[in-house]
Amino acid sequence: MLSSSPQSLSATPAASQPTSAITISPPSFGEEQAWTLSAIAIDRPGLVRPLADGMSITYALHGAIQATGSASVKEGTFDLIVSAFQPSHDMPGQQAGRWYIRGDWSITDAQAAPPVRGQRHRQGVMAGTLVSEVDENPFAAPQSVALPLHLPMTLTEAGWVQGKGTLTLADTGDSGSITLVVNRRGAAIRAPGTEP
Repeated sequence: MLSSSPQSLSATPAASQPTSAITISPPSFGEEQAWTLSAIAIDRPGLVRPLADGMSITYALHGAIQATGSASVKEGTFDLIVSAFQPSHDMPGQQAGRWYIRGDWSITDAQAAPPVRGQRHRQGVMAGTLVSEVDENPFAAPQSVALPLHLPMTLTEAGWVQGKGTLTLADTGDSGSITLVVNRRGAAIRAPGTEP
């Protein structure tokens, strides 16, 4: 005979219910980070390489950055190694006389530790690519120009982030700015006591 006492009809205690050890925090969208860029140095005239289909010039740009608001890196340096290619004749996807820009950039925190061989993600460093197509070589001489930046999925202190932005150079040639609109991926958070 079944007991009709309240205890026999109570639900299973919450402590015995199966719970997920991991929850996913929601992603953060559209977080803008911005820096001023100063003391820019560009190794003009660059490394010129004549090619069978045109000419390629490689430049190295270095400058100091200072965050203008909330940013993963408050103060540090910006470095860009970029190649500007100008085809001498029309080719698939490229027109003679135009400049095709490809490069790799990095933002490094002033307090970042030195790089370690084989290290995939260096704390205090954000790095990405620059790809653009323009009528004039933006690095040949000082000029006002805005170029797109791409930040692939990168591990930072805030978690995994990715985004896009703009590198702007002033016509004085020694200053500019950087903006990145960063999306943070939802992070996996383990419940207390469930660490692997």
